[in-house]
Amino acid sequence: MKINLGCGNKLLEGYVNVDLYAPGAIQADILTWKPEGLADEVLAIHVVEHLRRDQVVPFLRHVRGYLAPGGKLIVEMPDRKKCLSLLRDDWSWRAGILGLMGDRTGDPVLFTDWVKWRESNRDAITDAVESLDFASIHGMIPDQFRLPGQQHEYVWSEAEFATACHEAGQFWVTCSNPLFHGQRNYRDTRWVAERIDDV
Repeated sequence: MKINLGCGNKLLEGYVNVDLYAPGAIQADILTWKPEGLADEVLAIHVVEHLRRDQVVPFLRHVRGYLAPGGKLIVEMPDRKKCLSLLRDDWSWRAGILGLMGDRTGDPVLFTDWVKWRESNRDAITDAVESLDFASIHGMIPDQFRLPGQQHEYVWSEAEFATACHEAGQFWVTCSNPLFHGQRNYRDTRWVAERIDDV
């Protein structure tokens, strides 16, 4: 069985698609939902950054519980160090801020206002991310930009997420360039966490 968690509107053929809001998917909370069997592959593509930091290790443990031995959890998300590097560059900072904060799409006026707000708060956002103060960033965001499922709660570094995977159980973790969301290797990283068991 293959599962696509937090699929949004990207329903993948051959996968059990699960999302809290998406029509056509199993509508369920990915933090508690469990399939009726074991999975060989679980995708979480641009999902983990939408969870609070304290939710991620329990989420990883939960998914590990329904991965078959040797099964793989594949996570793609923005990488904090890459995003910070982009933020410091006058040409590419918009890609960094998007990776750190998420997007607000659907309403063109809201999107335009969101872009302006991000631009005017670039320095404060950079300072907060460098000190890992994501709560401060969330406190700065005006209510009109707080849309369900679009806000990034916490953005992980490569080493930090690998540590979280190990805390969640026995995973063999490797990193590579992303394959989804436009393959933005300048901003995102792909983690493959393979379930291993004691012999």
